[in-house]
Amino acid sequence: MVISFVYYFSQILASYPEPVNHLCIVRLWFRHIGFGLAYTSLLLKTWRYLSGVTVYHSLQALRFIIAFRRYGLSLPSGITFLFIMPMTLLAFPEVDLTCFDHFKSSFRMTPRYVIDWTCSKFEVMFLFWGIRLCYNVRKAPSAFNESKFISWSIYNMTVVTLFLKITSLFIINVAGPDMLYLMEFFRVQLTVTPLLGMVFVPKVTILFE
Repeated sequence: MVISFVYYFSQILASYPEPVNHLCIVRLWFRHIGFGLAYTSLLLKTWRYLSGVTVYHSLQALRFIIAFRRYGLSLPSGITFLFIMPMTLLAFPEVDLTCFDHFKSSFRMTPRYVIDWTCSKFEVMFLFWGIRLCYNVRKAPSAFNESKFISWSIYNMTVVTLFLKITSLFIINVAGPDMLYLMEFFRVQLTVTPLLGMVFVPKVTILFE
């Protein structure tokens, strides 16, 4: 979980300098791998609460749940790796897209490739599946009220992501590099910082009490 936060915040650092080819691919890896590690681990915990209140009809079903918990974290990360690696090897991102803001000033930015858009769509679908899963465990008992805080973080991530993605569609043709960077900064801060607080603050509070 902590490693995923490091990945998420590192993409902001990679986005700040003037874009070059290597920073483009590093930022891409940080964003998608960070998302995969963070929210897969959260949804695996949610799945654990769901399986904890489910009646197992056979030993085979129980073994399947245990195996899912063990290897579930590696599956979405592996899928993300398989999506990004071909683009890294065959279609290395190059800073060749010149844009103009509303002042008619030119700047360069990293173009988004098909695989990048595909990863983003996969992440949105993953979040919607997470919302359904969180709804199913809304009344499941959990230590530190963890299932409730995980649900809030999933809802927050979905709302913020959709809002900023839709907003960017309307301002992409007039926004300058500062505005685009600020939107990316707000996206990370409004999703990762509340997630960090909702996951760790209740545990620390109870620990000191």
